[in-house]
Amino acid sequence: MRQECTSIYLLPRLSPLGGVQAAIITGIVWGLWHAPIIILNGYNYPGHPWLGVVMMVIATVALSMIFAWLRFRSDSIWPSMLAHAAINVQAGFAILLLSRADSLLRAPVELVGLIPMIAFAIWLAATGRLTPDLPQATITDVGVQGA
Repeated sequence: MRQECTSIYLLPRLSPLGGVQAAIITGIVWGLWHAPIIILNGYNYPGHPWLGVVMMVIATVALSMIFAWLRFRSDSIWPSMLAHAAINVQAGFAILLLSRADSLLRAPVELVGLIPMIAFAIWLAATGRLTPDLPQATITDVGVQGA
């Protein structure tokens, strides 16, 4: 549900602010969406409830920039939805293979996974690839175009 809310609803509505700004705000909202379960249950970051929230927000901002690029370039929600699904599947394998590592270090949304994601997100922003080219119908009638 959260990916649908951010990719279909929030990102297009924030895109008039600019692609980078829209992606950052969307990423912050997406990351804070996870805060209660991280704080109360240790989701993804057992033993690090507060630092886990910070790490999740950093990860979701970086991912949001990547997903925004996919959304803007394809004019469809599906590439970002499939990329999110792929990360979720890969996360299961990372937890199995790196289960003894500290929860702040494991891939994909911890330090090991954050470094390449942040580097790619910075590259997308620095090279101007986060320019929203969404048709007006997509912004005003969510789900009509690209859904």
